[in-house]
Amino acid sequence: NQKINETIKKRLIELKQEPTQGNIDLYKLWSRQNIEDYPKQSKEPTIEEVQKLRIWEEQKCISPYTLKPIPLSKLFSPERLYDIVPKSRFFDDSLSNKVVCETSINEEKDNRTAWEYISQQNSKIGICSVDNYIQHINNTFFGKKKRNLLMEKIPVDFVERQKKDTQYISV
Repeated sequence: NQKINETIKKRLIELKQEPTQGNIDLYKLWSRQNIEDYPKQSKEPTIEEVQKLRIWEEQKCISPYTLKPIPLSKLFSPERLYDIVPKSRFFDDSLSNKVVCETSINEEKDNRTAWEYISQQNSKIGICSVDNYIQHINNTFFGKKKRNLLMEKIPVDFVERQKKDTQYISV
């Protein structure tokens, strides 16, 4: 148990999080439920909670919109997984279209893509500049998620293809 605590403490320091006993306990609960030495807790984490932790680590514990750290202690309270490009506009519910961010930011972002939200710079909450956003996305993300975060326009052919696929499925 002490060995596990030391390993988690090192990981928290790597993630620039406070290595408090509370954060160690939270990290145990949500990320290491399958370590044999670690006793099973009475409540197993949900799939969304495990995904949220993985995405949070992938983001280096930072909100892509404000560039402020999301503390581990807040990860499982109001902050949730949110769509980069709204599902209603892109029909993509994969993890490459999800980020962890502040609930208030996502509410303000509303039905806009990440790029539309950042580039309009009309936030009342305080988002990062366009240049800082681009630099952060290029340094932190890759592949489809990076493309989604920097997507200026939703490809029309993608939406049309999705509609046709849905039509074929419903026949």
